Amino acid sequence: DLAVDITKAGVYIDGMDPHKLEELMKFCFPLKQGISEMIEMPIKQLQLSQFEICYVVGLIIFSAHDVRGLTNQAKQICEEIIDQFSSELHNYYTYELKLSNYAGRHAKLIRLISCAHQVLISIKDYMTMAKIFDIFVVDIYESELYE
Repeated sequence: DLAVDITKAGVYIDGMDPHKLEELMKFCFPLKQGISEMIEMPIKQLQLSQFEICYVVGLIIFSAHDVRGLTNQAKQICEEIIDQFSSELHNYYTYELKLSNYAGRHAKLIRLISCAHQVLISIKDYMTMAKIFDIFVVDIYESELYE
């Protein structure tokens, strides 16, 4: 079980040795800080709309160029879907938000995706280190489903 006491701003895990928990918190702090700086803060600064969030999620889901075992036809369908998402985003910026130049904002959305991939790699590295140093073991990060 996990409990977060917002008055103490700490994390407590039932049955976990307090020394081990402190070690875990120190170990994970750089990862948490990286997530905050690379993902959370830019999202807050951009004040993303629901439409933009859907666009970013859609790009992540349908980016199939590096998916092993996917047929060329499936990859082509994914490309067509991404093209449709991009057209919809263009229409959203042009006709709903009346933006004449949205290139900078679009670049920041794409950078968020790149940062998310970097965070994913960091998480995998941290999980490997945690297993090596016996801090904790999480097998899901070793699964091909996580890739």
